[in-house]
Amino acid sequence: MANGVTSQWEDIHVKLGNYEERPKVETLGEAYQKALEKIEQSEVQKDDDLDSLEREFDEICGDKLKQYKLQEFEKKKHKKYGQVYECSREEYVREITEASENGFVVLSLYQDYIEESILINNILIEIAADYADVKFVKMIATKCSENFPDSHVPCFIIYHKSKVVSTLQMVHKYLRKITYHAVEYLLKEQGVIAKEQQEDEEIDEMNEQKKNPFKNNRVQGVDDEVKDREYSHKI
Repeated sequence: MANGVTSQWEDIHVKLGNYEERPKVETLGEAYQKALEKIEQSEVQKDDDLDSLEREFDEICGDKLKQYKLQEFEKKKHKKYGQVYECSREEYVREITEASENGFVVLSLYQDYIEESILINNILIEIAADYADVKFVKMIATKCSENFPDSHVPCFIIYHKSKVVSTLQMVHKYLRKITYHAVEYLLKEQGVIAKEQQEDEEIDEMNEQKKNPFKNNRVQGVDDEVKDREYSHKI
């Protein structure tokens, strides 16, 4: 991500106090306003001083403009898709199968009259914008396969290297709630979206805690007290 831009995952942990908040990066607009205020607040009258302020103004804004343009260039360079594309049966091979040679393609099969389909497709719009290196495509299920049953909708078909690597029927059944984070997590579990190392460690720790709920939860003195009682009872 660009300097100063944080993920939703990081923002949550900052609020919880798990991470330190990143230092705020001054934007081009803020630098421009700062330079303007400096000139307006200055009481100098000499031409030399005014020339010096103007040069400083140009330097501040010039550097920030270069930085801004570089960040925009980096965004465009890495941005392949960034939206959910509607696809027809005639376009299927080109837009889905062949496109998956360069990365993951997630096909969402839906029906307009199934509420879960609409909710999930709306969430995919946000996810597609955040993960522009993944291609998200949607199709009406029966236009993809004439007899596709409504009971399997919404359905994700995930392609990679021109092959189907995963099929998730009734996607909402994999989710506790139909939310951005739930769908994002599901796609991470399928390997479509890369997990951050810190996130991996926390998930592993939570899974370990579920398997062994009493591990590392020993309260000092309690176990010794229980042992003393048992010994006294035997006497």
